[in-house]
Amino acid sequence: MKLVEEVEKALNAVGLSGVSLFIGFVGAVIAQIKSERKPLYLHFVLAVAGCLAAAYAAPAVNHFLGVHDPKAQNGVVFLVGLLGRDLLSFAVRTIQFFSKNQELLLELKNRFKTPGR
Repeated sequence: MKLVEEVEKALNAVGLSGVSLFIGFVGAVIAQIKSERKPLYLHFVLAVAGCLAAAYAAPAVNHFLGVHDPKAQNGVVFLVGLLGRDLLSFAVRTIQFFSKNQELLLELKNRFKTPGR
């Protein structure tokens, strides 16, 4: 029991929760089940990436959506774990697109500029 408490304390020190990691990992594993055939190590790496995405991104998503109920927050963690790989892929592709199209990025920034800033 002391080992579990020490692991939870170490996870909390880096901003993680054991429960969130587990729930995110389950979501990421389920996402891997429905994906195409890949080498086993790649499935493991993608599951861990989805798990970490859930653990780190879910609190921000919960805050953004205004989710305060712990059970609902766990549901968001599961969904982020389930969709984490796709969300990360979308983010990387968006960054790559805008890094090649700086003019478009500046045009969008000016179009949606907040008055007074």
